[in-house]
Amino acid sequence: MHNKIVENWLTKVGELTFTIPFCQLLLSKGYRIVHISSQGPMEQGKDVIAVDKDRRVHCYQLKSGNINNKVWGEIRPEIDDLVELPPKHPSLSGKIEEWDAYLVTNGTIANPTVRTIQDYSDAKEDKGYRPIKTIVRGELVQDFIEHFGDFMPIEIQDLQQFLNLYNEDGEHDLPCERFKKYFESYFSGHSAESRQKKTEAVRAALILCTYLLTYKYAVGNRIEIIKAYALLLGSIYHYTESNGLDEKLWRDTELLIYEAIEIEFRQLIDELTAHEADFVESKHGVLSETIAYKLRCNEILGYLAAYLNYCLLRRIEPYQPAAIEAALNKAKSSIALVGECTIPFLTNYGLNAYAEGNAQEAALTWVGTLVAILKANAEGALGLPSPYYNMPKAIEWALGIGGRLTGESFQFRSYCLRSIVLLLARTGQRNVLSTAWRPISIISQSEIIPDTRADYLLWAIPTGPQSDQFPDTPQSWAKLVAESTADYSDDLPLALRAKPYFLPFLINVMPHRFNHRFVLTLFAALDNTSN
Repeated sequence: MHNKIVENWLTKVGELTFTIPFCQLLLSKGYRIVHISSQGPMEQGKDVIAVDKDRRVHCYQLKSGNINNKVWGEIRPEIDDLVELPPKHPSLSGKIEEWDAYLVTNGTIANPTVRTIQDYSDAKEDKGYRPIKTIVRGELVQDFIEHFGDFMPIEIQDLQQFLNLYNEDGEHDLPCERFKKYFESYFSGHSAESRQKKTEAVRAALILCTYLLTYKYAVGNRIEIIKAYALLLGSIYHYTESNGLDEKLWRDTELLIYEAIEIEFRQLIDELTAHEADFVESKHGVLSETIAYKLRCNEILGYLAAYLNYCLLRRIEPYQPAAIEAALNKAKSSIALVGECTIPFLTNYGLNAYAEGNAQEAALTWVGTLVAILKANAEGALGLPSPYYNMPKAIEWALGIGGRLTGESFQFRSYCLRSIVLLLARTGQRNVLSTAWRPISIISQSEIIPDTRADYLLWAIPTGPQSDQFPDTPQSWAKLVAESTADYSDDLPLALRAKPYFLPFLINVMPHRFNHRFVLTLFAALDNTSN
């Protein structure tokens, strides 16, 4: 059964889809990943560079599908680079004189081509270059089964849930709740095992995640792939904190997931640059010019801003910052606050503007958000759908076509208002808040607080009170400023305290976790990068 599941996946995916799983396989064998290609001009024939326990360097060129003489002829220049050019990377000490070179395919190599490759390898070695080794489908399948087979779903219920997620249309949005809860259940099933098995469960989770994203990768659904990896990280952080699993045991997998996220952002930015006229494909019809376009702009704004905030906190250079700025400028002109689920997008954008020294743009963003919340809660209005409802559901509700939401009231209640108010207080917007305080004071500020702080990372908090409180009337400005400048890091899960760079992605993909504790911790972390 394991063989069938692994082979079914591995033989169907493209090169980019199995790059990350292949790297995880190398990590499970004890290798250290030095470089993963983003398909740029400096690739030099090396998709992956790794170092084994004996400090020997291994370089891999990955290809999908079967290789015959025609394909071999097409990829020959890349293989020349692979065997002739020594690998160069800041993590490799000195000049590398010897390395192992591999051609890896999830298909097979035709019989005549096997001889062609062997002759090529011998000729290169005779000239003082590196010989070429091959890894083909059968070897890959056996390796994946050996290291991850025990974690593949074979029980009927688990397999059904897995296949339902796997068979989701690649063009569709990721079903975030079902995806997140699948991995929460998966990790829960491995909570009573040994430390070694728990570590292996984390590594295998990345393989399962990439497996489930097969069709998303096939159509290049970048933002949904990013969401999936962010949700996986949230599940890993909860699992490792709840089980006291030392970070050194799973750090390599965590870094690989962040690498996968960065690769998707590079691909996304390239695509936005190539399609400057529009963010939505025309095949989506009339909706691409109205609702779907605005939804797309919301997500583009939120995720690009989250990426920039992530880069600031990791102190790494963002990819093509000029292209990102152009995309942000285009997106912000067409966004729509359709529900509280979109407020994290605007918050990420405002936080990035503030961190980059544009306090005026940040203030305009947050004041605009405040005004939108207050208008939605004015007398006779309906309020904004809570962040527990995603953008499509929020639009259905606004248009009166969301049958399941009929009768639910959101008026005079907000999960996001307190965060926006405290951001404005922290940035000195006293006059704005003073003018708006009367309508602010009639809106209940809602929040669910888990009994265990790690449970913030779960999709649904199992136990903990819901807080609903109205702002003070009158409100002390000094008290408001004190609240806005307080240190809330002790209230956060350990992973979020140590890794604030995950927060921009978390509040986007799980907007119902958006609260002042997360937002002000993120603000403080970003503020520190500019000091």
